Order: sequence, then C-alpha cells, then structure tokens
Amino acid sequence: MRTSDAFEELVTCAKFGDGTPFFFCHGDYTTGGLYALRLVEMLKCDQPVFLLNSYLDPDPKFSIEEMARCYLPHLLAAQPAGAFPLGGFCNGGLLAWELAHQLESLGRRVEFIVLIDVRSLNARLTIRIIASLTRLIARVAPKKIGEKLKLHVMRAIWNRLGQVSYYGPYLRAMSNYLPPKLRSNVVIVLSEEYRVMKKLPRVRVLSFSPTHPTPWNRLAPKVHCRYVAGTHHGAITTHARELALLLDGLLFHGAPQLDQLESKVDGALRRYASDPAVDPE
Repeated sequence: MRTSDAFEELVTCAKFGDGTPFFFCHGDYTTGGLYALRLVEMLKCDQPVFLLNSYLDPDPKFSIEEMARCYLPHLLAAQPAGAFPLGGFCNGGLLAWELAHQLESLGRRVEFIVLIDVRSLNARLTIRIIASLTRLIARVAPKKIGEKLKLHVMRAIWNRLGQVSYYGPYLRAMSNYLPPKLRSNVVIVLSEEYRVMKKLPRVRVLSFSPTHPTPWNRLAPKVHCRYVAGTHHGAITTHARELALLLDGLLFHGAPQLDQLESKVDGALRRYASDPAVDPE
C-alpha cells in the first residue's frame, strides 16, 4: 500500500506503531494530503495511522459509495480483525462515513468516526426527502432525463440554498450522497468560523448552516461536538496542534470519553500558548 508518492496509491501508512490503526480520509486532492502528514507528525499516540488519499480527478458519475468500495479492501487488509477508528475532513468525512457503513454491513465494528468540518446538508430530513423524491422520479423517467436528474438536481439544490463555498471535483458526489444510519458513535469537530455562522440571522426559508452538528444526531446513537480554533482551512494548518491534541485524546480514550477530555485539551493548549517551546502533552 505504500509508495514514494501518495498520488500513486489509495492508502498510505503515514505512521507506524502498535495497536488499532486509525484511518483518516484527508480529502485533499490538490497536495496529496500534505496537511495530513504534518498533522500525523504532531500525534503522540502509539497507533499506526493510515491516510486515505483522494482521487485527483474523479469521474462525474463516481459516487461516494463506489469510492468507498475501492478503499474497503485496503482497510480490511490493514486491520483483518478488531475495530476501526475512522476520521475525515471535508469531502473525506463523507467517505469515512460511507466506509463505516460498509464495514458495519460486513459485521465489523467501527469504534468511532470523527467528522472535521463536514457538510451536514444531506443529513437533514428535508433534504433527504427531496433527494429520495428525485431518485424516485429519475428511476421512472426516460433514461437520459433520469441520468441528468441523478447527476445535477442535488448539486443545483445545494447551489440554490446558497451554502456552496466548495466547488471542487467532489461537489457532485458530495451533494448526491445520503449518509445512512450508523451504529457507531460520532464526533463532530467544527472550526470556529462555523460557530460564528451559526449565530448569523438567516433570511432564506431553506437556508441552512452547512456544517451544523444537529442533523447527525438522527443518524448515529451518540454524537459529540467540539469546536476548534481557526477557519475551515486554518483548523487543519495554522491550528493543527489543537486538532492533534483532540485526535490523540480520542485515540487514547475513545469517543465516549470526549467530554472528560475537554479540560485536558484546553489546559494543554494554554500551556503551549504561554510557552510554545513546551511540548503540550
């Protein structure tokens, strides 16, 4: 699975170690996960870490479900027995969610899944009803019309809602993906900019906060939420140390202990802010 160039492979072992490996879908189709490699270097945990690399130019018809099926054999080979801790950033979070679903369908246990700044639009009941109706109409419509409906309608709805700030090659796959219910616990990590957006007044009838954590509650048994410093990209670059501390806490203790980790993470960040030369363990 490992080569010298992350662009040449689907899965890269970015950190060797003992114990249950952590699989992270970095979602970076421009630099091959450079930010993720730096993030992994900050982790203190002993577990191996595997990065799931993005397709550089996916076919427009390539769905999140089909992508996950391509990665699945690599995950099963790296972890033939035991549970799977999964995580993902942005479009990679949706891939991680679908991988969790496919693993659970095979009878494998997913320890937890971490979603970092992942859009929750299609987790909302209203959007899911619209998407289901669109799929139903596409099935009974003439073939060419049906294909156009499946490819374009949900992306048009995302645009109409005025919440699309992402225009990359994964937009169509993201807008068409309806995340199914999971049996595992979920940790939602949002950058501070979305806390500010959440407080802004909304003037459109169907205008939603794209990353609001509440919609995920109906799709998983327990959902934790944590805000980290920075913007969508700043949280994984400028403020990556805070994110690394949070991931370390999850990998050491698991998602159910997230609430108890809050004070530890915050205390470590305060020590680092007062003296950056000190390793914030």
